Amino acid sequence: MIEKELRDGLRGAVAEEPPLGFDPDEAVTRIGVKVRRRRATFAVAAAVVAVIGGAVAVQQGVGLSRGGDVEFATRPAPPATVDPPTTTSRPTTDFQWPVPGLVPSKRLTQAEAEAAERALGKAALDKFLKQVKGMRNVKAMPFDAVAAGTGDPGPNVVEGGVEFRDQVGTTATFISVYSSRFVFPHPDRECAEAAAGEPCRVSKLADGTALVVSEHRGQRNPADVVFSATHYRLDGVVVRFSAYTYDPTGSGRPEQPRRERPALTEKQLTALATDRAFTM
Repeated sequence: MIEKELRDGLRGAVAEEPPLGFDPDEAVTRIGVKVRRRRATFAVAAAVVAVIGGAVAVQQGVGLSRGGDVEFATRPAPPATVDPPTTTSRPTTDFQWPVPGLVPSKRLTQAEAEAAERALGKAALDKFLKQVKGMRNVKAMPFDAVAAGTGDPGPNVVEGGVEFRDQVGTTATFISVYSSRFVFPHPDRECAEAAAGEPCRVSKLADGTALVVSEHRGQRNPADVVFSATHYRLDGVVVRFSAYTYDPTGSGRPEQPRRERPALTEKQLTALATDRAFTM
């Protein structure tokens, strides 16, 4: 995966330099939703520029006015305590990917890409509110159609998120919807390429699709945890939802305490990632 290569390159570039005084993983995560993320938005090409320049772009939620923020009178639920996925380093499913005989979807026009951005932004907010209760200041983040990978001018990915506040502070869930035009690795390979000690589990679901549940920890700060559910579908679409122990939006306080577990549970992430409202 390109993100992995860029992340490794970024870490290698600074490995022999004096300490930076911050975690590149966390800085990269805050670049913005316009770049493709793997296991939680770590390391992208723009991140290399941002880290070298010492600047980090801050994501801003748009599309909702201040009065449009969704407020809840109930107290936020305490951080969920769920067991992380078990680790695997070898194929565990008979899931065939790419789907045999599948014809990739046609390239989106600009108008179709913009329509997909709007539809996914609405679906993200609606579905989040149904699945995740007790959060405050819930608002949609920008959704953008982008080109990712090689050999495809795109757009072949739509990404965005939902920002919210629990009893620890502000955080978000990031969402990536990959079209069948994007060449996504086999789910078994996703886990096989996980770093040592990073939990990852592949499951074949009853409808014949596959689900990868994975966890990634920051290199410099292991308390920075990204928890993801990635759904591989028979129409070639891949949907990933990620949750965090910290604030990935760039708007939080640096001293904000980390959650014991990411803000969304495995059950919630799975329900969202497998929801058919998220497609392109």
